[in-house]
Amino acid sequence: MLIPNIYLLACAVFGLGYGLYIMLTQKPPAYFKLVLFSMASQVFARIYYTVSIVCYGGIPDTFNLGFIGFASFLLFLFFANYGQIDMLVDDRRNLITKYRIIPVIIPVVEFVVALLSILADNVELTVTIPYVILSIIAGLAGYLNMKHFIIPDVEDGIVRAIRGYNLIAIFVEILTLAEIGLICFDASQLVIFVQIALGILFVVMMPLLNKEVRKWTII
Repeated sequence: MLIPNIYLLACAVFGLGYGLYIMLTQKPPAYFKLVLFSMASQVFARIYYTVSIVCYGGIPDTFNLGFIGFASFLLFLFFANYGQIDMLVDDRRNLITKYRIIPVIIPVVEFVVALLSILADNVELTVTIPYVILSIIAGLAGYLNMKHFIIPDVEDGIVRAIRGYNLIAIFVEILTLAEIGLICFDASQLVIFVQIALGILFVVMMPLLNKEVRKWTII
């Protein structure tokens, strides 16, 4: 368990370091900064779990600070797409309804899976409740990521430019919940595959996002 957490910490640190470098050398938009804050939250969570394993031999089986890091990670991913940028692509009047309905599948599936976790007898309620909360936050973030991934483009190509990032964000949110769920609900033999994929996405996410948001200034 220690080596996968060190691997994930290293991947998240790379993403954070890359983002900080861009912050110091360029002037990225607020969208990029919010996603960078999410990566900083991911680093915080990974540091906590790595230290916990080194010092105490494992991850606490009750609510812990790592959950706060994951919650912040998902919240910043949500805030990046919430508000002004969502209003640019959806004026709440002319958007075809299917582009609001189709993305609902992500929060619904994630919430149902989280509710099933409550039925697990081997997990404390202090873990299942935070897990359900995380699933709700991930669902909200995933809804907007999916909406912005499938929605028709608008003037200046704002949506098209960041579709690659939104697709990666969807997978990151799903795999984050999968990792927590597999560990908490005693299916840790499968979690290594999720962690490998997550690490790759952490490394790719910030460079891809930077490449895509830069198109906003040249479109």
